Formats: sequence, structure tokens, C-alpha cells
Amino acid sequence: ADRNWHIGGEPSGHIIYPEHSQTGDGLLSGLLVMSIMQQQQAPLADLLAPFQKWPQAQCNITRPYDMVWSTSSALQQKMDRWHTHLGDSGRILIRPSGTEPCIRVMVEAQDEAMTQTILTDLQQHITEEMASHPHTTTPESG
Repeated sequence: ADRNWHIGGEPSGHIIYPEHSQTGDGLLSGLLVMSIMQQQQAPLADLLAPFQKWPQAQCNITRPYDMVWSTSSALQQKMDRWHTHLGDSGRILIRPSGTEPCIRVMVEAQDEAMTQTILTDLQQHITEEMASHPHTTTPESG
């Protein structure tokens, strides 16, 4: 069910509530969870009962430090096809890392095999695309 929640999280434990902060904050997370428990008058176990964790797969694709990367139209079309295939039963995130010279690819779906199939397809596409196009340097790097 769509609950219009605005929350972001990573397996590393970073949980971000954009309405309150732009960075992960463990203390804020704990206080907000306790606030919800109090508002709902329910223990955490009851609130988490409907939660279903789906299989998630991720990879990092190395890129040159000076490469300016953006989603190509071909990659966007491939992602759109996978999004259509998944419907509301999964999600795909592709982004350049803010801390390492790589492209991060994450796929989540209800089915483990589907998760791996999509990840492998996207990883192969991005790798081939980067190999077939010379990278563009930023003005600062040359």
C-alpha cells in the first residue's frame, strides 16, 4: 500500500529523512521510530509485520576518475523496459558514486533470479557502453 513515506536507506545503515535532515542520523532514526510507535500505540514487531524484504543485488562498475558519466538514451530505454516488466514489484537505481570512481547499480525485485538477470543485463550494457565510447574529461582534469 502506498503510504506516501519519504525515507531513504542503505544496507550500510544510513537512513535519511529528507524532511528533517539531508544526512544519515541514527539518533534521529531512533527517535522517529519511537514517535511512530507512540502515535500508533503499537510495538515495533507489530509495525514491522507487513514488511517484506525483497532480494537485492548490486554491483560497482569501475570508471576512470576523469570520466563524466550520464545515462545514455539506450540505457534509459533498457531501464524503462525493465521498469515496465517489474511494475510495482521492484526497483532499479543506477548512479555514479559520490566517493569512488564507479557507477553503482542496484536492483531489487520480489524474485531472486529476476533480480540477478536484470543486474547482469544492466551491468553488461553499461560496461559495453563505457568501453565503446571514449570518456569525456572534466575541464579540471584536462
